Amino acid sequence: MKSKLIKVVLLLFVICLLFTGCLTSTLGVEQTIVIQSVGIDFDFKKGEYEVTMQCFDLSNTSAKGEIQGGKNSKIITAKGKSVEQAIMNTSKITGENPIYSQNRVIILGESILKNGIDKGFDVFVRDYRTRSSTPVAVARNFKAGDIVKADEKGLTAFPANTLQHVLESGEINSLTTEVTVMEFVNLCQEKTSSAYIPALSLEKKDDGIYAKINGMGIINDQKLVGFLSSDETRAMLWVINKIESGTILLENSSIGIATLEISASKTKTETKITKDGLLQYNIKIDCSLDLMEVDFRKECALDEKEIITLESEASNYIEKEVEKVIKKCLNEYKSDPFRFGKRLWVKSPESYRHLNKEWDEFLPNIKTNVSAEVKIRRVGRYGVKE
Repeated sequence: MKSKLIKVVLLLFVICLLFTGCLTSTLGVEQTIVIQSVGIDFDFKKGEYEVTMQCFDLSNTSAKGEIQGGKNSKIITAKGKSVEQAIMNTSKITGENPIYSQNRVIILGESILKNGIDKGFDVFVRDYRTRSSTPVAVARNFKAGDIVKADEKGLTAFPANTLQHVLESGEINSLTTEVTVMEFVNLCQEKTSSAYIPALSLEKKDDGIYAKINGMGIINDQKLVGFLSSDETRAMLWVINKIESGTILLENSSIGIATLEISASKTKTETKITKDGLLQYNIKIDCSLDLMEVDFRKECALDEKEIITLESEASNYIEKEVEKVIKKCLNEYKSDPFRFGKRLWVKSPESYRHLNKEWDEFLPNIKTNVSAEVKIRRVGRYGVKE
């Protein structure tokens, strides 16, 4: 029995030696802050990064995990010639060492993305202490630090949760799609594809300042080239088959102002090279909708003819929205967030090799054919007229 105990102790000792230590292992809880969200901006005049972090302060927590004094988070801003230097400079201000493992979101300022993601983002790809599954977003019309510092009343003990939940709900409602560090890097590295990133803005109300989804940023050649609105973002998500749910508002419907909820959607894209050598993408969208509300209508029940007309109107709406966002991305931004180039590579590697070097210039020549087949599953408790 004694010999077994000795063997167990020795085994545990050897295991401890196998683990690599880090800076936080030499510090106590009272000297540690846990990064919850990070905002990165760049000051061109001074040539330095400004990093704003919302942190969970372990020094304000009891041994039982209870929060002391009602506060457990704080905002820290530091500057440096690199992002890593700025983050580590926080220890000069607080006397505490930051750890990355619980970071919930990284917000990049427009100044960073317009300058190129190879500047100010590399630390989150290279540093072993960061997580590649952390969601990323871009601050639209605001500094990234402003988003991190948004002071909302009634928040939970972890304010960074709000930013994370805003991104998650935006994806569920098809107003954006969540993009992680690794996904963002992979999209940026694809030769012909353009990356996209959720955009966050601030909205001021009487009881505080709230972060909100504000479309998507489009990244081409690793630089921000423009933004899509929330409606344009949803249209883009239709093309890349990432629609989960959400609502459609038909303001000029034949039955009144109709609000429909997306219950299911699937998109198939066919790559076609025409006889005259043109590149065409046939985009077919199958969408199921539920009628949720109708304004300015006296009678609640609908007849079959009205339902068929409403399906046609919804179909036309989707087709026009998708065609509009395709035109904006291909012609105005000369960007390919739809991964048309990758689809061409799968269809015809020879054609891809011929076009990929000048893909951005070729994009306006691409032809698209969008068709949406809509089925209204439910019209409400009043049903259909017989």
